[in-house]
Amino acid sequence: MTRETGVWHSQVMLDSTLIKPFTSDQVLNELSAAGVVGKKNLEGFVQSPDVFPDAIFGKYPNQKLKAQPDIFFGPYGLVVSRAVAGVLREADLGKTQLYPLKLCQHDRVTPVEGEYFTLALGEQKTALVPKQSKGIELLGNTPEIWMNLGGKPDDFDFVVSGDALDGSDLWIDPLLHRSLFLSDRLVKALRAAKLTRRFGLSKCKVIPA
Repeated sequence: MTRETGVWHSQVMLDSTLIKPFTSDQVLNELSAAGVVGKKNLEGFVQSPDVFPDAIFGKYPNQKLKAQPDIFFGPYGLVVSRAVAGVLREADLGKTQLYPLKLCQHDRVTPVEGEYFTLALGEQKTALVPKQSKGIELLGNTPEIWMNLGGKPDDFDFVVSGDALDGSDLWIDPLLHRSLFLSDRLVKALRAAKLTRRFGLSKCKVIPA
């Protein structure tokens, strides 16, 4: 990726309104195994394509599911629309992959309107500068993992080192629980396509590495 000057944090992983009522056969029958896949995905670890389902379906028999947001939470992590996937494919995703995902109603047959993809995250960058960032605290007894204290951060609340400017356009920072970061180039592309509304973006302050 061409070196840039901008880094953005997305609040999408902490937005409870984006948790949607879908499940899968594995979740119903092998909850522990499904949980491991979801946890690793949210932490940005590369996983084999075959651990992700081809289809998910609605949890509740009496709920008819409509077209879903351009980005939302499914049982294995983030799911994106065809429009967002199209923008991401033009970016440098590194080892992150997009896998087609069929969304069905509770009957497991009737499709939910739209076309969707599992966002299988596979890139990490350790760039957060906790001592200079605002609105975070240590996560429990973990000495090296921090968490966002509440709502969407203000611009420049989070400080990252210049190491964040190199490499992929989308990544997880292992220092910040439930974090998703984007390059300036990717944010500009999403904005041009009018797709940033649900991302909860805040600009980060970048300091020399």
